[in-house]
Amino acid sequence: MYEACGKAQFTLSPRQFIDVDGNPCQPDKGFKLTCEMLRRKPDSALIWYEDFRDDTILPSSYWTTLSGEWDVWQESLPYGDTSRPYSQLEGEGQLAWLYSGFDDIHLRARLAFPADGGGRAGIFCGSLFCCLNYDTQQVELYNGSTLLGSYATSFSKTSFSKTSDADLRTDPNMYTIEMRIRGNKVRVYSSNSYTLHFTATVSGFSGGYADFRCGRKLYSVTVTPKDINVWVSRMFLGDTDGFSILYYQDVDSLVYWTNEAAYRWELRGIAIWSLGQEDMRLWEALPKQI
Repeated sequence: MYEACGKAQFTLSPRQFIDVDGNPCQPDKGFKLTCEMLRRKPDSALIWYEDFRDDTILPSSYWTTLSGEWDVWQESLPYGDTSRPYSQLEGEGQLAWLYSGFDDIHLRARLAFPADGGGRAGIFCGSLFCCLNYDTQQVELYNGSTLLGSYATSFSKTSFSKTSDADLRTDPNMYTIEMRIRGNKVRVYSSNSYTLHFTATVSGFSGGYADFRCGRKLYSVTVTPKDINVWVSRMFLGDTDGFSILYYQDVDSLVYWTNEAAYRWELRGIAIWSLGQEDMRLWEALPKQI
């Protein structure tokens, strides 16, 4: 038996047999011991189980927000009820344990996509990101921006779908995902049966922070003009990194930005979408800019 697998020691007291003549006897060369061994599916030792039911929400002594915003929703309990309330972690960005030295680790999480959710959500360790990609309907593993492996599934048609706002707190559609890192090997599992989907070999992985990572929520914006002969000329979308033009409809803007794309940034082409109410001169100017 390998020492790494553990060992068991027993004290035996063999008894003599009685032969056909009624005399005590024993084997000439001792006894042979035969063992029947049972082997179960191996699992990692549970080091940290987090259900976010504590009174202190995401204490800074244990958690750090690497990006985005994170919070914990907790069920309201009757007055005097001291039990730990049902809770849900929600947010976007990266939330990690306050330790940056993880490398060989086994992470498991249960996730749900809200009605306004989408994109990728999962668990990470350093540069490795194991996620459910709702848009591609795949379980995916990334090292930085490089896709190392994927497994096609169908969240919306089989065992998983987005959860409506009405059911999000009481009956969410949960999906389990896990990643086991051992040296340069990563094993990716998913579903409640912890099914192994694929194994990947990584290079350049040095570990780091570990825990949850989630893409941004989807938002719907409606613009309603209230006066006659009013239309949207340009719409800007901004964040902490700056602003970008999201929409424009006049021909002068089209000519200006196509010239910028061609002569300033030396782009090989652009893509535009017609949303209606465009300046009709746009279609006359467009062939001249191509």
